[in-house]
Parts: sequence; C-alpha cells; structure tokens
Amino acid sequence: GSYYLTGNITGVVGKHGIEIVARGVTLDLNGFDLVGVPAMGAFDGVLVTSPGGPGSVVTARNGSVRAWGDCGIEMPNLSGAVVTGILENIQARSNTRHGIQLNGPGSVVTGCTSQLNGADGVNISSNSTVAHCTANSNNGNGIVTNASCNILQCSASGNALSGFTVNSGCTLTACTATANLDGFRGLGGAVYTNCNAYANNGTGIVASEGSTVANCVAYINTLDGISASESTVRDCTVTSNTANGIRASGDCKVIGNSCDGNGFGAGDGANILVTGSDTLVEGNRCSDAVASSTARS
Repeated sequence: GSYYLTGNITGVVGKHGIEIVARGVTLDLNGFDLVGVPAMGAFDGVLVTSPGGPGSVVTARNGSVRAWGDCGIEMPNLSGAVVTGILENIQARSNTRHGIQLNGPGSVVTGCTSQLNGADGVNISSNSTVAHCTANSNNGNGIVTNASCNILQCSASGNALSGFTVNSGCTLTACTATANLDGFRGLGGAVYTNCNAYANNGTGIVASEGSTVANCVAYINTLDGISASESTVRDCTVTSNTANGIRASGDCKVIGNSCDGNGFGAGDGANILVTGSDTLVEGNRCSDAVASSTARS
C-alpha cells in the first residue's frame, strides 16, 4: 500500500526509523525529516527487508534521512530476495555509512542529494539509473554503480574517493566531477559523453578496456586530465592539468582532441603521452605543454 508521514520522526537507540517488510510499498515522507540520535547503533533511517518475487518494488520520495547509525536508506539483498528501489527527491545527509544503498537491480534514483555521509553518497546495483542527483563531501565515493547502469546529469564534488566509480558497461552523460580524488573511474566498456572533470585531486577521467570518452572536458586536475587503457578518447578538451593532458597506454585511439597547457607539474609534461604500442594518435590540436607531445603508434 501507500503510506505518508504527517510529521518528523526522531530515532531511538537500537531501532531503524522505518522498516518495510512488504512488497509494492510506496512511502511518501511528505517533506518531513527522519533524524537519528547519537550512539543509536548501526540502524537505518529506512530499511527495506521486503521478500523477493513479483512486485518487489519499493518507492520512497520527498523527504530527508539524516544522522542515522548505518545508512540513510538501505535496500539490501537478503537471502536472495531482490527488491527494486525507486527513490525520488530524497536528501540523505550525515549518515554513518552510505547515504543511499540499493542492492536490487533495475533501481531508479532521481532528484536526490547525498552528502556528508561516512561512506558512499549513492551505491546502487546493476542495470539501474541515477539521474539529476548530487553527491557531495562524502567520506567514500560520490556515486558508485554496478554493471550496465545509466548515470545522467549528475554531479559529485568534494568526495574523499572518486566522484563516480562505475562498473563495466555503464553510460555517463552530462555529469560533472569536481574536487574529488579522481573525477571519474570506470571498468571496461564504460561510455563517458559530455562529462566535465574539474579540479580533482587525482586524475580527471580514468577509462579502462573498451571504454569511450567523447566530447568531455578535463580541466586543472592534479594528475592527468584523462588516463586511458585500451580505450578511445575523442573530441575532448583537455586543459591545464598538472601531470599530462591525455595519458594513453596500449591499444588506444586518441582522435580529434584539443590539448592546451598541460604538464606544468610532476610527470612527463606532455599534452598527449603514449606509453604502449598499437595506439592511434590522429587529428589532435596541442599547444603550450612543458614537453612536446609524445606518441608512438
């Protein structure tokens, strides 16, 4: 059924704020707060322990979960019971572990904000979607996904680890990562399109086997702007990164990029640095690096 709050909920020691044990539940926080208390133990603001099977979808929307002793909202995979979560307009703040954790595949998180949590801001399972969300100043990663997820128009800033950490086959579109450790970090087959990696403390975008980085911007990152392995980097703007602009190991394609003013700190000082064999470097525009661009194809 459908349920809604009529006021704020303050937690008590040794209990979750709300526990959902049925299928097909919609919870509307109705703009109210679920607030944990000090020394409450490892308990969630909202915990879903619904059984698996047909109709195992739980929706929560329109409110905040903060200061809980474990996760703000958690939908674990208990004994193989797969629950798909749908979260809309949730704020998860200052929880001891993840702000939002959904372990059921095919989940959807839209319009949510997760910040100042002790681990990841948003952590979701495979074949899920995260759209129009913000993850700031978390002590882990901003947004973490399993395989084959779609991340659209999200931002991550000031997280202790990567802004975005994605598994194989994920697609990231129009996302922004600022002042994290690394901006974007992904396993094989990820696609980054129109993304912006700005002023991260490590590398802007780290792409591995079979990935594509296209029409992205990497600007004033502390290490490389883009680091690629067995991947394609094309039509990107890579400017004023401290180590190198684009670092490509073997079996890469680096095509049509604009690289300017990279390499003014540690590293080889190149706009484009190629460190392995069988890499194609073609049609790039490079200027004002400390060292000349280096390419071996």
